[in-house]
Amino acid sequence: MLLGAHGPTGMRVHQRVDELIAHHEKRLDTTLAAVQDGHSTAYEVAGALLWTRRDTPFGGLDTFNRMLATIETGAHLEVLAERGLVTAEDQTGVRRYTS
Repeated sequence: MLLGAHGPTGMRVHQRVDELIAHHEKRLDTTLAAVQDGHSTAYEVAGALLWTRRDTPFGGLDTFNRMLATIETGAHLEVLAERGLVTAEDQTGVRRYTS
């Protein structure tokens, strides 16, 4: 039995792991699409994505959660860069990504 911090109890661990992997792959896909649409910083990409289970636009998040969303997006962008799907470059102290 899984006693997760988010969601119902009773789920099998392997089922939850599969859900998390699928969620992150989907997020990587939408992150890559945002870069391909011309967004180049973690903040810009985060602003192009929907957040929470309710698909809240970035602007609908409070300041703290926008910061968390930007940090999470930066991590996903680094995974995409590591996979060779985007290029990362630091320009005047700002990390920018291109596809």
